[in-house]
Amino acid sequence: MADMYAADEPEGSGKSAYMSRGEFGRVFLVLVILIAILLPVYRHYRDEGERSLCKRNFQDVFKASTLYLAEWNDRYPPLYVVAEGENEAPYLDAKNRPYTWGSLLANYVRTPAKDSPDRPGMIHAFQCPAAHSDEIVWAQDPRTGKIGLPMTTGMSASLATQANSRVKNPNSAVLFSETSNFGAQDTYNPRPLKRNDGSPVPFDGFLIGFDTSNVEALPGTKWATRLAFYGSGKGYFGPNATARHPDGNHFLFASGQLGRMPAGAAKVEMLGDQSTGLWERP
Repeated sequence: MADMYAADEPEGSGKSAYMSRGEFGRVFLVLVILIAILLPVYRHYRDEGERSLCKRNFQDVFKASTLYLAEWNDRYPPLYVVAEGENEAPYLDAKNRPYTWGSLLANYVRTPAKDSPDRPGMIHAFQCPAAHSDEIVWAQDPRTGKIGLPMTTGMSASLATQANSRVKNPNSAVLFSETSNFGAQDTYNPRPLKRNDGSPVPFDGFLIGFDTSNVEALPGTKWATRLAFYGSGKGYFGPNATARHPDGNHFLFASGQLGRMPAGAAKVEMLGDQSTGLWERP
């Protein structure tokens, strides 16, 4: 009876079950080439996704600010709540979270459908997905004490508490923009918020201030602060200061229009003792 199984092939007559060093090298080279080709494509679509989400978040924040204006006599919210007995240090809860303008707008922001009134989920409308973790300010969320409010968006000190109707050029006056906390990623922050004893408070990325004041532009003001332009830490906003996104950071104007601008947008134009242009004060 013939064997049901074929006889083993003579040793050395077939190909090895193992990959030779040369074959491995060729496969590795192909993989390297594929990665080199696909990585820029991946980065492009990742950046596009982050920009799209960041843009949508700004639109949600503007809608929330519009609802806030309707209930608060057409005035924008204050930048933050100052701690009792302090001149500018923010009030912090037990988890070192400041109560900011974002905290005030949180109740007006669209939340995920899965959330319920007794278990609100985290709001990400104030955070750009492209931001580094050290750029985030964790603010108080008035809906719950358990979950913080991540913020990488700042409000212009020029418009805080101001009446929307008094903004002369709403299409160019910045209301919100992308910010970085406490000089993270080498961003410009020469005036961190301080306690009365002079010690800095490491939670200030929710506020777009100026190199001369955290409240308003003064004669001699040159730059807006805490904008998320990396490499601007020493007050240099030239070509080496890069934006969070390849084509510039998002700037939301008082009109609701959204634009993207390079680091030069940090320049403050003064007309006498008043800031004009992007950083207009009504």
